[in-house]
Amino acid sequence: MVSKPFYGIFSDPEGGELTYSVSVPDELAAFVEYLEVPTNADLAQNPNSAEVMTRVWFRARPQADWGDIGPTLPNPLRFTVTLTATDPEGMSSSITGEFYTWWDPPIPPGTPLIDAVAVVSDAGDDQTYARGEVIRVRLTFSDAVEVTGSPQVSIDMDPANWGQKWATYESGSGTAELTFAYTVVEPNFSTQGIAVLADTLRLDGGAIQSADGIDADLSHSGLAHDPDHKVDWR
Repeated sequence: MVSKPFYGIFSDPEGGELTYSVSVPDELAAFVEYLEVPTNADLAQNPNSAEVMTRVWFRARPQADWGDIGPTLPNPLRFTVTLTATDPEGMSSSITGEFYTWWDPPIPPGTPLIDAVAVVSDAGDDQTYARGEVIRVRLTFSDAVEVTGSPQVSIDMDPANWGQKWATYESGSGTAELTFAYTVVEPNFSTQGIAVLADTLRLDGGAIQSADGIDADLSHSGLAHDPDHKVDWR
């Protein structure tokens, strides 16, 4: 359950008691389990000003029910709440506010997950990759996966101005271990070693799937800058 304050709400010039109602767009009505405003007796003075405020309370239906709502809800979900005040003669006026709701969708059974991330190339005795040498990163999945296209994962060089680079899928389709490769070019440089950035695996138009055709979950941990894997193009 979440709530949203509305400040400077309505008053009736003739002193009549207003009633309040609240609504969301029709296409989202099935998403809402509880949507309510207080009665007039519950209206509270904003402690930071002379304004009066009321608060709209909102609770979504359990996430397990969201699959029955169509079309598929975007994530994050942004929608407008309308608060309407009505006077004793039936005249009304409205103001609107927005809620933002986001969630982690459940992972379907059989989804390949990334269990481990490692740099598997050898930087040599000087622990430094030179121009033309290849940095390799391995992602280990919970099950064997099939790869199409050229997915990528991001490595980072420090100092920061040498920045983020993309290692491209090289091998491993049909196994649980995928290798991604990046070739050092001028002016790549990293005195503190490369890092693997978390949650940067991207399909780039390709696919990573189980043998049953279930898309892999792309989330993964990262690796901090590793001084055993420095870079100096010179």
